[in-house]
Amino acid sequence: MVKRELLESTRKSCVWMALFMLGIVVVYLGVVMLGRNVYIYFKGYAGEGYREWLRVLFYGIAMADVVVLYWIKGRRLDKERLARFIDDQYELIRYLLNTTMLTYALAEVPAICGLLLFFFGKYFGDFCVLALTSVALVLLNIPSVRGWEERIRSASTYQGDRSM
Repeated sequence: MVKRELLESTRKSCVWMALFMLGIVVVYLGVVMLGRNVYIYFKGYAGEGYREWLRVLFYGIAMADVVVLYWIKGRRLDKERLARFIDDQYELIRYLLNTTMLTYALAEVPAICGLLLFFFGKYFGDFCVLALTSVALVLLNIPSVRGWEERIRSASTYQGDRSM
């Protein structure tokens, strides 16, 4: 079983990574606000006929990313996969940390889509919606020690059942 202190220190690292990812969204907001207020006559890089298609495309990418994020997270934190790392606690911690970093990276995709939507079509409202989606995804995917312990416990019972 993994020591609780090790899980707590790993969770602190995950919280710091989440704050960093939220800081990146704030930087995106600064770039958009700068572009919105400095370049008053900027209408976007896409032509008039392509703006609505780009809007549908980027919203589709963002929503597909949400589905992929939760699918990958569910697969990586499955008890069968975690059971492989039960014997080596440091390998298990590395696996949990990598899973968290992967979910944070996928949580940034809607904000990047919103940034691209702003540059292509000057859709400020859509940028805000997609940036808030990214913020919500990052905040919802901050792991808890209790959740990790429950998953590790179920993986260890799964490994025990499998060895009999």
